[in-house]
Amino acid sequence: PEHLAERVKIAAELGELAHRQGHPTALLRASQTQIETMLERGDMDAFEAALTNMESLAERIREPYYRWHAKAVRGTQALIFGQTALAERCAREALELGARFGEETARHMFCTQMVGLMQMQGRLAEVEPLAREMMLLHAGVRGWVARVGVIDGLLGRRDQARRCLGEIMARGLDWRHREPFALSGLCTVADLCGVVRDVKAAAELYDALLPHAEHYGL
Repeated sequence: PEHLAERVKIAAELGELAHRQGHPTALLRASQTQIETMLERGDMDAFEAALTNMESLAERIREPYYRWHAKAVRGTQALIFGQTALAERCAREALELGARFGEETARHMFCTQMVGLMQMQGRLAEVEPLAREMMLLHAGVRGWVARVGVIDGLLGRRDQARRCLGEIMARGLDWRHREPFALSGLCTVADLCGVVRDVKAAAELYDALLPHAEHYGL
């Protein structure tokens, strides 16, 4: 996240180069990069423009990966705007599309979206197995470890939730410079901190998140 301004500039340059080439795959890759950076900035108009471009191009050339990606991102957009029924429908349709090129990536995205959606709706009995599945598959990713801790806390298992946060904080926050989804990971750990109401951890997390106050941590 500390390189967001640089990534925005690179995404714009990729778009210019792709349009100059006119090659469909280059245009799709440029759109993908723009979607990621604009979402993190909270620039939803630019995000919508890049997503619409990806959708139309992916459908025209019948490119399976980007058809899946566009559908999955539509689900994310719906979740952001509180359109829960649309978010769930897009997530399930994306999972079906993803089966055509690789189940693991599509499954990860599906679980990410459904865990967020189900937690928001209070469907904790449904969300727990999905979160634990992802934590086991991606054991080194702090965001999934913390998400299971959040669910433990919401289900009344406060001691387990506190222990989870304690273990994460005891190892320090340097992982945020190495993990690919550092900002979302920090936000999830902050979620866990809120559930267990740990004042000391809150101060450390606040300092870690403060440089990214203008970012959208999904």
